[in-house]
Amino acid sequence: PVGLVLNAQTGAITLNISTAGTYTVTYNVGGQCPATQSQTVTLTTAPAAAFTYGTAVGCANTPGSLTPVFGAGSTAGTFTATPAGLVIDATTGVVDLNTSVAGAYTISNVIAGGMGCSTATNTFSLTLLAVPTVAIANLNLTYCTADGPTTLSGTVNGSVAPGTFTINGQPATIFDPLALGAGPHLVAFTGSAGGPCAATITATVLVTATPVQPVITLQPLAGGQVQLTSSQPTGNQWYLNGQLIPGATDSTYVVTDNTQNGNYTVICTVAGCPSSASAPVSVQITGLPGEWAGATLAVYPNPTADGRVTLALTGCRVPSTLTVYNAIGRAVRMIAVPAGSGSEAVVQRSLDLATLPTGQYLLRLVAADGRVLTRRLMRE
Repeated sequence: PVGLVLNAQTGAITLNISTAGTYTVTYNVGGQCPATQSQTVTLTTAPAAAFTYGTAVGCANTPGSLTPVFGAGSTAGTFTATPAGLVIDATTGVVDLNTSVAGAYTISNVIAGGMGCSTATNTFSLTLLAVPTVAIANLNLTYCTADGPTTLSGTVNGSVAPGTFTINGQPATIFDPLALGAGPHLVAFTGSAGGPCAATITATVLVTATPVQPVITLQPLAGGQVQLTSSQPTGNQWYLNGQLIPGATDSTYVVTDNTQNGNYTVICTVAGCPSSASAPVSVQITGLPGEWAGATLAVYPNPTADGRVTLALTGCRVPSTLTVYNAIGRAVRMIAVPAGSGSEAVVQRSLDLATLPTGQYLLRLVAADGRVLTRRLMRE
């Protein structure tokens, strides 16, 4: 067929402008003794290995792949990459970015020669960059609605760097708990190290509603005591003159004697969010009725390591009742004390507080005629 470029005089074939195909070449000799000879010649297309990846820079350890793009007439042969670290399909040349590591690579496409054709080789330089490590620098995971707004800041590879923030999918640079309201909120930061590779980190931030300011009501009790009640049923902490009262976390607090006089406030905390302090309430217990003149109450040992003590009462000629109050004013024990006998009206009783937790307790003895004695006891 047509396509073979042949010199009719010399029979030389010009390969670079001939096309592939199978040809029959005939040589004729004239004269007195003419002769003819034919020869079949087959030309094959020389292999071409030219290729690119469309980009010379990619991102390692990211989803996706790079597929080679072949030049005109080029095909895939056997793909290799140096140095080690690039995951590439030897047959197709597809690079797996997710499992490849950062580095600079030379990729070769080699097509073996044959039928008199030389081996074709082409190379391409590909650089994979590391994905940066990003973080949100100044964001807590919990906030109260009373907390002030925070201007968000991000880091890239440990250094403060610009990037893009979103809150609940919307672009934002300020986290304002009050404006966002109670509930979970999704914060995302995307940053890069200056190249094409970026990373995103997300955090779920919980905003809790700040409790309303509690209100204290005051109620006098029998025997001159005063009960304070918070308007909040749970989460309370009582304070006396601005100092926290250990263990005083109930909705009520009982002031038992004039050693506890002062200004009382209460703060309510819910899910880590404290309210503002209540308005202070002044308690002044003066001259508890029936203070017991001439009588004494001894408690020993005090402090007590095992909670077992002896009460020694003198000057008591009427029955009485001993009540034990814990640090928050709650009665935890009550025993009857008989009238004393003898010239000094002495009576002794044992008191067992072994099952009670360590801390300070108030012992309050009230006689049948209304007179009162109080003592402090430390349970270690």
